[in-house]
Amino acid sequence: MKENEINIYFFDWFSNYCKINNLNYPFNRKKELNPLSKISTPWKTLGNKIVESEYPPLEGIKLQMRDLEIEAAPL
Repeated sequence: MKENEINIYFFDWFSNYCKINNLNYPFNRKKELNPLSKISTPWKTLGNKIVESEYPPLEGIKLQMRDLEIEAAPL
């Protein structure tokens, strides 16, 4: 690259590098990386109401741990 003074995009270079060296290319176009598949969580409040949000609500909640139910409050 320095001798010819050309710019190559990393993913193009890395794809070719993996093919030449018989490596598994982790960024196949068939597989999609989607970290935002589900961002909300159902929370059960102390009043037995189900609230779905990304973060715990600002009221008391019940956490289910195996066969034990724990009451928790944010403040």
